[in-house]
Amino acid sequence: MEQQITRAKRTIAKVGVEFDTPDRQDENLFPSHCRQGDLSGVLEAESTAIGGCPLKVMVFAKATKDIEDEVPPDPKALELMHNYNEALIAAGILKDQILGGLKPTRFAKRVQFSGKNCTVIDGPFAETKELVAGFSLWEVKSIEEAVEWAKKCPMPTDCEVDIRLLYSPETWDPV
Repeated sequence: MEQQITRAKRTIAKVGVEFDTPDRQDENLFPSHCRQGDLSGVLEAESTAIGGCPLKVMVFAKATKDIEDEVPPDPKALELMHNYNEALIAAGILKDQILGGLKPTRFAKRVQFSGKNCTVIDGPFAETKELVAGFSLWEVKSIEEAVEWAKKCPMPTDCEVDIRLLYSPETWDPV
């Protein structure tokens, strides 16, 4: 552990990063309760699965036949989804308000890579159940909290929502 801290301090010194200047901090990426500006405290902190910091998850709503057929949502359903998103914002889950619905795949392109070859495929795509129709970026305390919020989502019947954890910078730390 001591060797990792020393290596991290050298790397940070080499690139000239300073954590205690306000103009270098991004509250969305590094909430103040996770990073206080004292570099030694950050490097020497005890590591846990989530490091005491919130998790970021991407929530994907799967496409349905109605979505692919561009059937407009019922106004009541739009109101319910708006209220749900407002509740997520009020709870501090939907902080960056990164969310949206996707147009049907007939408007899409798929770029497929195979070795050095690249092929562009025009939509629509056949497997509706595997397609994403909407997304949002959440910040939660645990995956279980994300599941509980997802269960409250006013989705139509016969649809699915996937919750995927985002990698953090620590995941690929070369130290």
